[in-house]
Amino acid sequence: MSLFSRFLFLGALLAAPAAAQQSSESISLVPGETVTVVIDDGGRANVTARGPAPPLNAFQRELVRAFHDGAYDEAVGPVSVPVRGSDTVAQPPPVARDEIRITFLALDGGRLSWLTVENGYGRALSYRAVMHGDRRSARTDVCQVRPLLRGFEWWPHPIARLELSQLRLVPWIEGRPPLCE
Repeated sequence: MSLFSRFLFLGALLAAPAAAQQSSESISLVPGETVTVVIDDGGRANVTARGPAPPLNAFQRELVRAFHDGAYDEAVGPVSVPVRGSDTVAQPPPVARDEIRITFLALDGGRLSWLTVENGYGRALSYRAVMHGDRRSARTDVCQVRPLLRGFEWWPHPIARLELSQLRLVPWIEGRPPLCE
C-alpha cells in the first residue's frame, strides 16, 4: 500500500503527565503516546512530559468519523484542507498556550494511524516526520500547524513508530495557506 498523509487544522486538547525537561533532536512516539514540548529561547524543542494518550473526546470522535467517512479525501500528500466548522457538533477545547502537544494513536483495531499536533505558540510550527513499520521506514508529507490551532494527520495503515524532527517555530502571515512539504 502506498504511504500518504492527510493534514487538517483545528482539534483536540491532549494532556500528558509532567516529567523532567529534556532536550530532543527528534521525538519518537508509538501509538497510544502523548508528548508535551516547549520551544526554548534558542529555538530548541524540549520534551517536558511524556505519557499515555488520553481517550478521544467528543470532538475528536466526530472528526475521526469524518476522516473515516471520506470528508477529507482531497487532503492527500502535500495538500492541506481546513476542518470545516460544520463537520462536528462538539467544540474543541482551547489550545494550551506556550507549548506543543503531540498525540499518536492507532485506531480501528490498529488499522489506522492518527496524529494530532497542537500548537500553542503565536508562530506557525514546522517539522518533519518519518514513519516506521515492518522493516520499512518512509518520510511522510506534513503541513505547518498554524498558530494557536491543531493539525491532524491520518494514514490508512498501521505505523509502529513515528519520529518527528526539526520542530521549529516560523513566522506566520494570516490568510496564507500552510506550507506543506
